[in-house]
Amino acid sequence: MIMEDMLDTRQRPKLEEMEDYLFFTLKSITNARVDDDDEMNIEQINFIVGKNYVVSLQEKKADIFEELRKRIRKNSGVVRSKGSDYLLFSLLDSVIDQYYYVLDQVIGRIEQLEEEVLGNYDRDVLIDIETQRKKLNNLMRVINPLKDAAFSLEIRQKYIQKKNMKYFHDLKDNVQNIIEQVEFNRNIIDGLSNLYFSNLSQNSNEIFRVLTIISSIFIPISFIAGVFGMNFDKMYGLSDPDGFAITLTVMALIVVSMLIFFKRKNWL
Repeated sequence: MIMEDMLDTRQRPKLEEMEDYLFFTLKSITNARVDDDDEMNIEQINFIVGKNYVVSLQEKKADIFEELRKRIRKNSGVVRSKGSDYLLFSLLDSVIDQYYYVLDQVIGRIEQLEEEVLGNYDRDVLIDIETQRKKLNNLMRVINPLKDAAFSLEIRQKYIQKKNMKYFHDLKDNVQNIIEQVEFNRNIIDGLSNLYFSNLSQNSNEIFRVLTIISSIFIPISFIAGVFGMNFDKMYGLSDPDGFAITLTVMALIVVSMLIFFKRKNWL
């Protein structure tokens, strides 16, 4: 049963208590880059926790526990002296630190987008907004189930020493903090998306306004040109040598008059 859970990389993070050990699975994010349009590199990590041991099994080669291994090999810090439960905390804390790293990268890009989106209707900006939205959604998908698992760990006194309980409480608080930050920045992303479409709509309205003004100016000019372009032999001014100049002058006066009118109406 446990072996099947370990091999099933599509399952949600969970914690199960067996007869003499805990089985704990979660999702980690590795090699996440803000400028990468692809989905985050999400891998499953499994833990088997006993009274005096912790076994971890990773899905991929990317190793977020290397720094912790160095500390254990060099016997620096208190990992060796505080028991297997503290080792589990240190492993989970490394995973959560990676969540914070990814979140900080996304937040930094969102802050840049807040400046770029003002008055900007470039499609690349919208693509970038949606990319950061996807990253936040992926982060929420992997972190949200961990909240319940962290709470379950906190009450497993059979495997968690009382003196180390505070670390798992802090772990749960960190998970909650990440969830709140993700929710907050998802709201910001929604606002940026709305602002982008507002800019796009405003730009489209401006284009239509200019085209409407141009069309309005050419309507009387086109009418005059159409009248004098009709195939009649007898027409006032047709034989006048100054007729063409007079017609152009009238057209110019119409254009100037309409521009002055539009300007006074604040349409220009």
